[in-house]
Amino acid sequence: MKRRPLCALAALSLVAAMSPSPAQPARARLCVMADVARGSPGHAGLMRSLAERGWVDSRNLEVEYVQPHEDAAQSEQLARRLAQLKCNVMLTQGLPATRAAHAGAAQTPRVFVIGSDPVALGLVATLQRPGGNATGYVAPAHEIAVKQLSLLRELAPAARRVALVFQAGNASMLLTADCVETAARPLGIAVRRYPLQGWQDVEALPSALSREPVDGLLVMLDRL
Repeated sequence: MKRRPLCALAALSLVAAMSPSPAQPARARLCVMADVARGSPGHAGLMRSLAERGWVDSRNLEVEYVQPHEDAAQSEQLARRLAQLKCNVMLTQGLPATRAAHAGAAQTPRVFVIGSDPVALGLVATLQRPGGNATGYVAPAHEIAVKQLSLLRELAPAARRVALVFQAGNASMLLTADCVETAARPLGIAVRRYPLQGWQDVEALPSALSREPVDGLLVMLDRL
């Protein structure tokens, strides 16, 4: 995930939502549901991009952060809690957080950053006219994953069995896995899926791979 599009989107959306006028207070609240903690590079980039557009944290801007929960229902509750804070814009990163905000904070203006088609996922009506209160940036995770497969084929032309590792329960990654399998089929490559629930599955992965040897390993981009 590139940090610059995330920062720029948040900044531009906030400026559009909170341009000071006689009817609006010259102070805004941005709610962020993402794996971006205060003090992290992502946080610094976000604050810098906002400051360049006149919104400075603790001066005319309040920023509330929460990290999405692995459980979808709990993430949805977090989104509702954020919405109750009357944030002017809610920024979400990743499909779990974006879906939680879609379900729990539908009336709040939202900006999302995800890796799959938001139309196919039911988040917006169309790319040209999203409708509702949501817009966002799509990082083409499926294109990246297919490119990874192509690079792997160049490195190991004889590869016939490839392990595909991703976070279980992530609908975006499931769609991406389908794209990888479709691209692998004409190449004569069999793709074995290894969805991981948590770190315990990460630790058990080497044993699983030793029982069913593969010629290559693709690790998909997601929270895990």
